[in-house]
Amino acid sequence: MTVREHLLFYARVKGIGPHLEEDMVVVGGGSKSKLWLQIYADIYNMKIVKTNVDQQAAALGAAAIAAVGAGLWSDFDRIDEIHCVTICILPSQHSCLLEDAPTYQLLR
Repeated sequence: MTVREHLLFYARVKGIGPHLEEDMVVVGGGSKSKLWLQIYADIYNMKIVKTNVDQQAAALGAAAIAAVGAGLWSDFDRIDEIHCVTICILPSQHSCLLEDAPTYQLLR
């Protein structure tokens, strides 16, 4: 495991970090690696979703707010036409991270 994997897994075991209920949408440089997407899925035990918007997510959000504010769009429903899922990664039940869970439980 890398240091990053240890830190993420430690955060999950200790109950710190994001408490998410649904899919996690990832953007940016880390989302380009299928390995890191799988690591996130395994650590958070949730579906990881990458979309076509990627690093332009903030710009799309700002543009949508401006379009609605200026009256060009009546609501934010048009985002669904633009924002499409490109990759969906499910947690692996055979992850080596699961083998280390008892070790991390001792750190609590």
